[in-house]
Amino acid sequence: MKTTTPIILSLVLTLTIIGCNQKTDDKESNDLTGTIWTSVVVQDICLDTLKFHADNKVSYYACEVGWTYDAIYSIHGDSVKIGINTTQLDVDKYDPHEPTSKYVLRIKETELEWLKIEHYYAGEFEEVGQEIYDNLKNFKKEKKH
Repeated sequence: MKTTTPIILSLVLTLTIIGCNQKTDDKESNDLTGTIWTSVVVQDICLDTLKFHADNKVSYYACEVGWTYDAIYSIHGDSVKIGINTTQLDVDKYDPHEPTSKYVLRIKETELEWLKIEHYYAGEFEEVGQEIYDNLKNFKKEKKH
């Protein structure tokens, strides 16, 4: 029994280290900090832009509105969730942690693919209709200059 205890402890330690390394690799592979992504709304005229910053902050320029929203994001596996309090367009004081719009996009190597869009309406979040998704283009990662 005394001989197997160090072997078991060694095995547990090795598996823990491997697990920690895999989590670190996943986080690094999906680290969006400092990246810029664009989506064509109208060719050569209008681009939506996502700029990911440190501290889980993101700037979302909505070209049709002509406004850059300050937003927050979180990464969950291969997806990024973005929460935007759209009242900032109309008021000076708003809580960025109380979103009125929620976006979920799948992170691909050079693309962010739309998965879900919800807007707060009449006391609850409602997903947009299929016609909205049909007209959206995915965000493409901009190359660093």
